[in-house]
Amino acid sequence: MKKVGIAGIQQQKKLNENLHKIGDELYSQQLEQMQAQMVQFKEQLEIFAKKYKNDIKKDETFRQNFQSMCTSIGVDPLASSKGFWGEILGVGDFYYELAVQIIQVCYLSRSRNGGLIEINELKKTLTEIRGKKAVKISVDDITRALKNIEILGTGFSIIKIGDKKMIQSVPRELNSDTSSILLLAQKKGYVSTQQIQNELNWSLLRINQTLESLIKEGICWLDDYNGQKNYYVACYFQNELA
Repeated sequence: MKKVGIAGIQQQKKLNENLHKIGDELYSQQLEQMQAQMVQFKEQLEIFAKKYKNDIKKDETFRQNFQSMCTSIGVDPLASSKGFWGEILGVGDFYYELAVQIIQVCYLSRSRNGGLIEINELKKTLTEIRGKKAVKISVDDITRALKNIEILGTGFSIIKIGDKKMIQSVPRELNSDTSSILLLAQKKGYVSTQQIQNELNWSLLRINQTLESLIKEGICWLDDYNGQKNYYVACYFQNELA
């Protein structure tokens, strides 16, 4: 019985080894097939890029769709100015140029908005300074350009307050209280102490501390007219403040 037991174990071990071998071979075959498909797909992508080069460069929607298609296979043609993609499309420099323009706009507007600007307002300002002859940009282009900035550790980031995307150019951590007031202010562009009390049910101490923090940061400014105090969020009034 002992020999039968040992023989059975050895047979099972050999069977497992064969199964592993077959599994490795199948995995290698599948991997080779996938790699071949990826190479073929990338070649087709390059042909497509050459054919529609001008559309990719000039049409922001077409550019976004092309980028999404490339991302699905791990190719990032628009983020680099080197290699085939940079030479064929010439859009790597476009994003770096856009990133520099974003930094300039954000720095110049900090004194007015405290380093917080709504992304559509940023797009509008960038479009104006770039001029009518420049390539049209989209919110997606701004988002991709900002990723290049974030890598540098400059403190630039995208935050979401309610349904609005905001570009934050000053390193700070907005807590739940400040975010709640900024969200509440989206309705009219400003808030009052009474409004905060009615809608958030906060104590006066909590309200005053949060508002003072926002004013200190330069995000809010106080309008005291005939005893009626309203706290305006600067980034919601870029047109009026420009």
